Formats: sequence, C-alpha cells, structure tokens
Amino acid sequence: MNFKSVKIVFLVIIFICTLAFTTGKAAADYTLDVSVIGAVYGIGSVNSDSGNIHCETASGLGCSYTYLDGKTDRLLATPAWYSLGGVWSGGSCAGSVNLPCIVTMDQARTVNATFLPNPTVKVVGAAFDYATLGSAYDSLALGSTATIQVKDSNQIVYYENFWLYSPETVTLQGGKGTDFAAAPVGFTTISGSLTISDGRLNVSNLKIMPFN
Repeated sequence: MNFKSVKIVFLVIIFICTLAFTTGKAAADYTLDVSVIGAVYGIGSVNSDSGNIHCETASGLGCSYTYLDGKTDRLLATPAWYSLGGVWSGGSCAGSVNLPCIVTMDQARTVNATFLPNPTVKVVGAAFDYATLGSAYDSLALGSTATIQVKDSNQIVYYENFWLYSPETVTLQGGKGTDFAAAPVGFTTISGSLTISDGRLNVSNLKIMPFN
C-alpha cells in the first residue's frame, strides 16, 4: 500500500468517526420489554406483528426483543376467555388493549398490558364472584350445599372441563342474564366436559359441547 492509499484510508476513518460524533450516536439497538399483568383470572397474552414478541401473563418468556434504531412494531393483546380486556401503559401506549399498540424503537421502551378478570359465575351468599366454574366450585367448603349461578351463552362460553370431585351438593343455575337474581334468559354453554366423581349436582339451563 503506498502513502497515497494510506492517506485516503486514514481520511475515511476520520470522516466516519466525525459523522458518528456529530450525529450524537452510531447505529444503535434498543430493547422492548413487555409485561403482561393480571389479577386472579385476569390473564392474557401480547404478540407482535413481527413475531418477535410472544408474551403471556407471568411467563417472562418471549417478552423482550432488541430492535434496530427506528424500527416500528405493532403489539396485539388477547385476553383469555375468562378475562376482560384491560389497558396499555408505558412505551407511548395508552388506552384499551382492544386496540393495537404501535411502538417505534428510537429508545428503550417498556410496555405493560393489564388484563382484568371477568366475574360471570356467582356462588350465592359469597362475598365476590368468580371468572370460571372451576374456581367457584373450588371455593366451596367440604360437604357444603351451594347454589352456583352462571351467565348465559350470549355473554360468555365456558371453555373448561368442569369436574365435581368432593361431597358437595351443588345446584347449578345456568342461563342467567346481567342480573343474577332474575329468571334465566337462555342457556349456559360449557365447551368442554362435565364430570361428577363425588357429591351431587342439580342443574338447569345448561348445554355441554365438545371443546373445539
């Protein structure tokens, strides 16, 4: 390499270093951290259009990705069947998780998706309502007698296998509308199975369908 070539290479290096200094930074990478937050039975997931994010409640897996500076991605939130929508927060995202969150990775960002439980199952006399048949049944005292009231299929379908495994006597009243105390307005649908291993079940306004 002659002196002239060395001089040209040296000037190119100076130019690149000067450009990086004057623009404030060289090409950078920024990390997006996603948290999916939920109370009991407030559960969901967040996925990105790019496929880089696949994050579920409390999993910690698939919840971070490092993007090139300026890249844009769209986050989509999906609540579990027994959860309600919730809200976005952080990372320039706000409002209902029913709408997508658009993030531009020009800095490190943290986005939170908070899901809420959907209390559609009532144990008569209990202090609060439940999101699934299984959680309502699990709350019963051993050997007790209880009435469980459940919303109708126009409001929710219960994607669960309902198993009665202990010596309670349960009356299951399906087809309830927005007011549990009112007369049934339709039928409750369980997309799954109903198994009685112990105890006794009295049931009304209930349909059992195979899980799809």
